[in-house]
Amino acid sequence: MSKAETHFRRVVIVEHFDPENLTPGGIDSIIHDIVKYSDGIQFAVVGIATSKSKQLGKWTEIDFAGRRISYLPVAQLDRFRTGGLRSRLPHSLQFALGLLLFRRRLPLGEYHAHRIETGLLLAMMLLGKPVQFIHNDSAGLLSNESDSVWRRIPFAYRTIERAVARVAKRIVLFNVSDSERLREQRQDLIVSRTWFDTDIFLATTKSLKSKDEDLRVCWVGRLDHQKDPFLALQVVQSLKALGRRTRLVMIGDGALREMIQEALPRLDLINNVELAGALPRAEVARRMANSDVLLMTSRYEGSPVVLLEAGASGLPVVATSGSDPDSALQRGTNGERVTSRDASELAEAILRSEGLSSDLCRKSVVDRSAKSSVPTLIEAIEQ
Repeated sequence: MSKAETHFRRVVIVEHFDPENLTPGGIDSIIHDIVKYSDGIQFAVVGIATSKSKQLGKWTEIDFAGRRISYLPVAQLDRFRTGGLRSRLPHSLQFALGLLLFRRRLPLGEYHAHRIETGLLLAMMLLGKPVQFIHNDSAGLLSNESDSVWRRIPFAYRTIERAVARVAKRIVLFNVSDSERLREQRQDLIVSRTWFDTDIFLATTKSLKSKDEDLRVCWVGRLDHQKDPFLALQVVQSLKALGRRTRLVMIGDGALREMIQEALPRLDLINNVELAGALPRAEVARRMANSDVLLMTSRYEGSPVVLLEAGASGLPVVATSGSDPDSALQRGTNGERVTSRDASELAEAILRSEGLSSDLCRKSVVDRSAKSSVPTLIEAIEQ
């Protein structure tokens, strides 16, 4: 397809995220980079508003990913809220109700959905065949380790998944574990890996540290059961027991934030842990550059973005096996993949990985830049 033919092509991204208030890593980063690095496409976003001052159902023009896009919020959500009646309603249900309420304001175009229930609803609303993106490993999503409502009704998830496989224009999968099963349903399945934004993470200079400074450990993710932030606290305790003064910065927000704050004095970690909250990606890059090791404690992942962002920042990564499903980490090169969830083993891996070559860490992810990965993916979708 020539550039002239694609010049007026419109893609409508539908996902319960706020393009004016992104969270680090995950789906937000994937959507941001698709918009940033796709040529010849006019983007619109149907999403949520995290601010109560934002008017629902009204199209506005905003700056997003260095471009001017159209934005329609259809639900008001706080993705980290844990109290009140609305928090007990699944966010996907609230978002679906918003889509139905403002369905007459949805434009023509090619629709991209990043959750299967959204993709099926778009097809049922006769908005054409959506391009369906699937991010999480479904076995983890439906397990007892998950925070998702789907763990209570796994049969419903599988039913929707099969229905979407029939109606989607294309399916893009960001995890290898589901690929064999989904390829039986769609021979044209696109199995993709995630990427990092070169402009942000390769451009950040890694800071130098004096010999008497504390060990600087970084952790990035939602503060929820899947990411297991409490295991990270146990790792800091193990490092202290090994005689290493340690400073852990936890970047992200979530339902477990208050529980973590309450646990810090009890675990004698009040002076060792900083809860930095959800930060912009540029600030995440700066924090990574000021760290010695990235710790990942997830119970399961699809194809994690933050692992790549750390590598691009010259930062070695120590991760649980669930955090590194792509087996991207190699001991002595860019970090370690620890098969157990034992805090002391993770602590020892951190000590082994501290001081690994920043150049080798960057080299390990050199083929995973968004600048090259996104155009390749868009081309595959259109084939």
